Amino acid sequence: MKNRLAGLSLAAALLVGVSCATGQKAPSWVLSTPPADSANTYFVGSGPGPDPGSATVEATSNLIANIMQYIGVAVKVDTSATAKASLDSYSAEIRQTVETQSTNRLAGFKVLERYSSRDKATGRYVVHILASYATADLRKEKARIEGLFQEKIDAVAKPESEGDALAASGRVVDAATKYIEAMVAASGSDIDNAEIKVERNANKAREQISQLRFSFAGPGEIRASLGKAPGVALAIQVLAGRGGRTGLCHPFRWW
Repeated sequence: MKNRLAGLSLAAALLVGVSCATGQKAPSWVLSTPPADSANTYFVGSGPGPDPGSATVEATSNLIANIMQYIGVAVKVDTSATAKASLDSYSAEIRQTVETQSTNRLAGFKVLERYSSRDKATGRYVVHILASYATADLRKEKARIEGLFQEKIDAVAKPESEGDALAASGRVVDAATKYIEAMVAASGSDIDNAEIKVERNANKAREQISQLRFSFAGPGEIRASLGKAPGVALAIQVLAGRGGRTGLCHPFRWW
């Protein structure tokens, strides 16, 4: 926002100089982005440069940044490769639309108007670009990109939440399995606080497993000849419980 305000201040100063020198008047959207209407959301990008081409590149980058600000995501060091690739592709589509003045590269997006000015004292240019984006298409794109950023988070949060529910219902083994699944998703992941999430789920899994104990069921003594199966199966029960409560988790039998 500070960069945007600084850019507008610079643009305003340059435009005043141009206006005094040439009598040209900048369109109103240069200093104030039009509000959204019933069909479209509007964006303005501004950028200076030593020549019109360089200024257009800067203005396009500023336009893309303003659209990304609306979408509400930003590429960080820990952004997943999939999300980053999608954002890069999306930005490239916007840039191509602006540079080629195409109207069908990106659904709902188009450049409406351009305005450039030149400061005679410095010889530098300032280019402004006004674009419209069909609000329905913009919201779809926003939801799609947000979904890419959410996928990595859900890969950990979902099994951990399921593990909490299973633990609350006394399903110790199933709960531990879900916590381990969350650990695997978080380990080596590029989501925020991955190490903390690995440790948290490890502690939860450890707490569940600590409740397990084994109990032999059946006769107190089983005999068999070497190399032959015993006449009675060896039954082992996996039990879990705390505070005087014990429940059967899984029975096992070996012959």
